[in-house]
Amino acid sequence: MMLLFGVYLELPWLGIVAVVATSLGMGTVISLVDYLAYAGRAGLFGRLKGKRNAIGPLPDMLERCSHLLFLGFSLYMARPVVTAAYELSAHDREHGSGRLATQNPTRGGRTVELKGSHASIRRK
Repeated sequence: MMLLFGVYLELPWLGIVAVVATSLGMGTVISLVDYLAYAGRAGLFGRLKGKRNAIGPLPDMLERCSHLLFLGFSLYMARPVVTAAYELSAHDREHGSGRLATQNPTRGGRTVELKGSHASIRRK
């Protein structure tokens, strides 16, 4: 995307620099997080290895909590899409199936009607 934007501005070198900078930044951050996660896991599990019976259900509880967190976040992010689909279906039930009309005053009073995948324009 950045490369296309640079080409569009007739500055391809700027697009290339942006792509390289983004790649280096992402690679650095991902590598650091990976090293921190490995070090934390090795240190934490090394200390807890001898106490296996004391922490028996803890990993299972943490895993379930993480699954619930991801499920909640997914439902939260999907809510606008589901709400819009419900409102669109309610609009279709009230005004006829599959027909939406929009008025654009800057185009000389033309009405655009959408039916399924076809569009027709007519003058008022």
